[in-house]
Amino acid sequence: MKLSNVLKKLLWTGCFLFSAGMICFFSIAYLHTQKKEHIQKNISQNILRFHVLANSNSKEDQTLKLQVRDAVLDYLQKDLSACHDLEKAEKIISEKENEILSIAAATIKKAGYTYSVTGEFTDCYFPKKSYGDATFPQGTYHAYRIQIGDSQGKNWWCVMYPPLCFIDATHGVLPDASKEQLHASLEEDSYEAVLHDGAPAIRFKYLTFLNRFFD
Repeated sequence: MKLSNVLKKLLWTGCFLFSAGMICFFSIAYLHTQKKEHIQKNISQNILRFHVLANSNSKEDQTLKLQVRDAVLDYLQKDLSACHDLEKAEKIISEKENEILSIAAATIKKAGYTYSVTGEFTDCYFPKKSYGDATFPQGTYHAYRIQIGDSQGKNWWCVMYPPLCFIDATHGVLPDASKEQLHASLEEDSYEAVLHDGAPAIRFKYLTFLNRFFD
């Protein structure tokens, strides 16, 4: 009888500990999700993406897309590289939009095409993207988008502000000056997340097997 009571107590204790553990786990998971959403929102509200859509997926149209990209970035590089404010960056692009589209149109014409070209500020989805050792999480971002012709081809994107478009994304480390500008634009947790593969750096020290659930 006494053994039976001991087993019952052990069973109830085990059930209690299991339930408490599950509650703790799901609470942490919920907080992690909330933090991740907050970080993505903070990042998306403080940077501006640049988006270029090609006319089609043909080799020629994809090459033209990159030529338009290079021409526009070359024109904007000086102003955006010296810019330290998101609103100012958007204002520069708005004020220079006629010139931007004229340069894009001239690039298209020089390449021998008659495609139309349009530009607009818009909100659109971007997949996770790395620039050196900085990674921006997937999500909806504000962007300046250029559409070439039917704009049915693969797109190209970068971060226009802070001006990371002008950095070779194949480099392993983002320059210190770029990191400082990025740091100044984001909350501390968001900046740290960008440097930790675009996700909040939540890790269990001892129950390490749980870490994979928070990647």
